[in-house]
Amino acid sequence: MSQGENTSDYMVYVKLFALIIAVDAVAVVPFAKLRAEGRPIRYGIVKLINILVFIFINLFLLAWLPKLNISSEFFREFSASWFREGWLGNVFIANFIASAVTLLLLIPQILTFRFRIDSKLIRDMLAYSFPILIANISFIVNENLDKIMFPRLLPGEQGDADLGVYGAVAKIAVFLNLFVTAFRLGAEPFFFSYSKNENAKKTYAMIMEYFRNRHDSL
Repeated sequence: MSQGENTSDYMVYVKLFALIIAVDAVAVVPFAKLRAEGRPIRYGIVKLINILVFIFINLFLLAWLPKLNISSEFFREFSASWFREGWLGNVFIANFIASAVTLLLLIPQILTFRFRIDSKLIRDMLAYSFPILIANISFIVNENLDKIMFPRLLPGEQGDADLGVYGAVAKIAVFLNLFVTAFRLGAEPFFFSYSKNENAKKTYAMIMEYFRNRHDSL
């Protein structure tokens, strides 16, 4: 592949990244509304659908479509103008489609919004979120530094293969993380709203015991 083709691919990647970030940013507020309404089941279902769509589109573009192009004239014509076998951008396309599907599922929450600018709220949000931004940057560095260092610790083709296995195993952990995140984001509003009840401590203990048992069974 020539340098010009590389540059062209990078531009496509940047555009896909921008679309993914934009769609995910719009979806943040509807997800927050689900939390505020105390609807962890719908929150978890939407997140699960996002992951399943992402996995399905990846399998379709990376594994199934190349085989279908060989055996089916319909799929050859369907994908002739846009599909590139083995192209890295297929993964980003899958990510964008999964994010778009998630946003569509959140339309009922989006339609209830009344869009207006509140300057005081914006200032308060920036003052609150700036320390979180710094903390999240540290988290991102910590989350991805191992993958950057992996090829340096195990150089050569074997190191690249091991990195692929390592990344695949890390992806499997997404399902466990989804379960924990769905519980945490759904439970926190309930804990705050239920804190004044007389049997709050007993209820909290029962919920945490159930969560621990379900988490261990996964």
